[in-house]
Amino acid sequence: MHFKPLQPVTEWFERDRRVQPIARAAGARERGHMTEQIDSLKAALQNKRSELARSIRSQSSQLNVCEGEHELVDRMQSMSRRDEAVAFLETLTHTLASVDAALLAMKEGSYGTCAECGEPIAARRLQAIPWASHCIRCQAMLDSGNHMRAANRHWDAAA
Repeated sequence: MHFKPLQPVTEWFERDRRVQPIARAAGARERGHMTEQIDSLKAALQNKRSELARSIRSQSSQLNVCEGEHELVDRMQSMSRRDEAVAFLETLTHTLASVDAALLAMKEGSYGTCAECGEPIAARRLQAIPWASHCIRCQAMLDSGNHMRAANRHWDAAA
């Protein structure tokens, strides 16, 4: 997952569904408030990272299939529980990677920029999902399987 370095989120805020640069519109007090928000988001990301790491360790213990089970039904149930644990671990691991990418983007100063279109991610979205790497519009396209259409639009705009 790669974040494009544009203006960091500390320079943006959301008002009436429009994103405007704070540097032009606000004084030191508002910028200080944005710094507090970034610190709050960073703390939330670090807490989420710790929570995910604990969950991954806990779920990993459920991956054992008891070899001592002689009944086929018991082995099948054990394998089914193991498969569920693996699927859940994949979700946790993917989220952990997204959290790590967001923390790295904060460190690099590119946090809050959509990885797809390069536009700022709305502050409300980042407050709800601090590890979000896409704006709502691009995430909706990715979720619906239209990411190729989004990529083509991005290339068309660049041409």
